[in-house]
Amino acid sequence: MTGMSKDMCRTVGMALGAALALVLLLSLSQPLGLLPALLLALIAAAAVLTGFNRFLCASSAGQGPVQASVAEAREAVAAPAGEMQPGAIPAPEVAPKAASVAKPELAEVEPPVVEAPATETVTKDDLQQLKGVGPKLAQALNDAGVLSFAQIASWTEADVAWVEENVKGARGRIGRDGWIAQAQALTAATEAAD
Repeated sequence: MTGMSKDMCRTVGMALGAALALVLLLSLSQPLGLLPALLLALIAAAAVLTGFNRFLCASSAGQGPVQASVAEAREAVAAPAGEMQPGAIPAPEVAPKAASVAKPELAEVEPPVVEAPATETVTKDDLQQLKGVGPKLAQALNDAGVLSFAQIASWTEADVAWVEENVKGARGRIGRDGWIAQAQALTAATEAAD
């Protein structure tokens, strides 16, 4: 591939890839069918093109008709002291720096916090009493801050959406198993017993 420019090398690679794809398509379409043969032909052509460009064309870079040493390039560009070379563009003037503009602070958005009413202290209930809540889900709810039936009994739609999105295993169970109604009944029974 010596003496071949990078563009010429890529063109040869595309031609070889296309030829291989055509041969594969014609020879494999009968036993495999048109779509699988076309897929295999495209994959093979892409592999040939990629390999050709990566391994053969990369080594031919800089071997085209314009090839000069670093010293020759410097001599060609250097102008006598004090003279400007024809066609040379002077260095642009650097504009003074603008006053720095402070970036606005973005407020962090936090998910809604599921809390019990502020007047009562939260007692930790056995959440496994709810239908559909096992030990792992009860622990995940506790880790998310859900500790009592009173909390669950007062959930809004936003609270339910947050819990279903952020507590593993809760998605769909809250409405399906009726956790809020169960929690309300358990809270009422607890209050009646006290």
